Amino acid sequence: MKIALMLIAGGVLSGQVLSANSFNFLSLTDPSATSNTYAEGINDGTVVGYYLAGAAKGFTYSVAGASYTTLNVALAGQTIQQSELIGINDTGTEIAGAGYYTSGGSYFHAVTENTGTGIFTQIPITTGFSGALASFADGVNSSGTVVGSYSTVSNTGPFNAFIYAPGATSPFSASLSCPGVSGATGTLMWAVNDSNDAAGYCSTATGNVGFTYQFSVSGTSVASGTWTEYTVSGLTPPDSSTIAGTDVHAIDSNGNLGGFYTTLAGDTYGFYYNATTTTYQTIDVAGILANALTGYTEVLGMDNSGDLVGVYKNTANSNDVEGFIASPITTPEPGTMALSSLLFVGLAAFYWKRRSVRG
Repeated sequence: MKIALMLIAGGVLSGQVLSANSFNFLSLTDPSATSNTYAEGINDGTVVGYYLAGAAKGFTYSVAGASYTTLNVALAGQTIQQSELIGINDTGTEIAGAGYYTSGGSYFHAVTENTGTGIFTQIPITTGFSGALASFADGVNSSGTVVGSYSTVSNTGPFNAFIYAPGATSPFSASLSCPGVSGATGTLMWAVNDSNDAAGYCSTATGNVGFTYQFSVSGTSVASGTWTEYTVSGLTPPDSSTIAGTDVHAIDSNGNLGGFYTTLAGDTYGFYYNATTTTYQTIDVAGILANALTGYTEVLGMDNSGDLVGVYKNTANSNDVEGFIASPITTPEPGTMALSSLLFVGLAAFYWKRRSVRG
């Protein structure tokens, strides 16, 4: 989903960089939805999420085909009332999510799906955490390691985070709670990359605090990791207010982050964090996507191509939540194009090449 410049004759394109503020935005609304559509995760070509049609229904969206497919959680012997798909790994072999069924105590239960076989597997959360009731699998990497959150109280928390490595003898991490965050009331872990870098946020009454958690997995267990806090800085919010909280929801293979921040004015804006330059960029669809509500954009997922997915509110549809894809536009890096004399006499040709994105 990138735009690339190809020089056909008269020169050589030796590098590309992401233009700092350039994204193509596409609105996502599942045609089966009666109200909200949530775009939660993405790899290079597939979006996963859920929509509301009386209850939560999972979906996948093919970027190349511009097509939606309903995909609901299915577990042997259970009638699933609600399905949420939340993450997909880089290879597209596994999806993370949760299914709700009344015989399971009227709670959501963390699951993964093998996309090759179509089989859903419930994560045995209670074997790792006594008293756990609700659980959500939010991210999964190419090794099948899952991150998520669970609660001993309700479907809405408070939450502690967990890591589940199904190949290990002792597959569960310890119960994970944010260390050193004053007033933290919960820990939610939303994403994990193939280097076992997880990302999420700590809930507090005065504003959330983002984090990454770098851990390792051996053949026997999930080893304790290293926490790093992230708070959005160096930005002036579009509402000119003060940044109050940071929610990290996504991490790619290079440690770049995606998520959203809140302001004291009560608004929410998406962000992209560049791990190389250690700088933040606001992602705001207001004024870009038709009827987008001012002050409500959330980035919820990202892939290794720099594509972002998330949600906004549609003012023309009772402020229903809609999904979006933000696809970065690449431009030639300055100083990297060695042009031949043919270019200067106008004998060169170049073409824009873009993967079709239609909704």
